[in-house]
Amino acid sequence: MSSLPSGLPETVGLDEDIARFIRSSKYVRANQTIKHNAFLPAPDNDTSTFRINGLNNEEVGAIAVEHVKEKAKNGAAVCKAKVIAQAELLLVPEEPPFQHANIRGWAMDEDDAAKKSKRMEQAQKLAEESKFMNWEIQYVPS
Repeated sequence: MSSLPSGLPETVGLDEDIARFIRSSKYVRANQTIKHNAFLPAPDNDTSTFRINGLNNEEVGAIAVEHVKEKAKNGAAVCKAKVIAQAELLLVPEEPPFQHANIRGWAMDEDDAAKKSKRMEQAQKLAEESKFMNWEIQYVPS
């Protein structure tokens, strides 16, 4: 099996932990659950994530400091790769930076209302299965 520059395999394992960095506190509820908006794709139809299997909070926080452009680094929504697959989405490794992967395959209906509704449904599945990791609270993988 070939590997990426980071040494990770080119194929993402379904049990890998995947982090979506939260750039604004508006994506996290007071009870520390994630809102679906945190996962919606950027205008290029990708959602940027990082593969964090086996990393502790400090190591994940270091990735955020190095690679998240916005100053507000509020933590991460963490889920298993299988959750992304169950939402009928793809997780495509794309390095550099090391450990980076994009969520792709978002609904592309021609009807804007249908596209928006389907994307919201897909993002909600990810949000419901994610746990919030911040740099003060130790994340415990499930």
